[in-house]
Amino acid sequence: MHYPGPSLQHNMMNFIAVDGSIWGWGYNNPDTIGTGNTATQSTPQKANFGLPVKASCQNAQTTWVLTEQGQVYAWGNNAN
Repeated sequence: MHYPGPSLQHNMMNFIAVDGSIWGWGYNNPDTIGTGNTATQSTPQKANFGLPVKASCQNAQTTWVLTEQGQVYAWGNNAN
């Protein structure tokens, strides 16, 4: 299975590992990395997400993922 390369947006980067887990680092407010806190991270942190991820994207405050089963999830600022 092919996984896309890293995604960089708004001082935050994430990538999908071979096992389908999603990792991120950088600016993390409001928890765009998905670790359950808002601390900026200088090293990759695994998101608290239990399903294999196929693709991801983000903007300044929200991360979206597409699972291998075709479901879409988001975390961060989910106001809209």
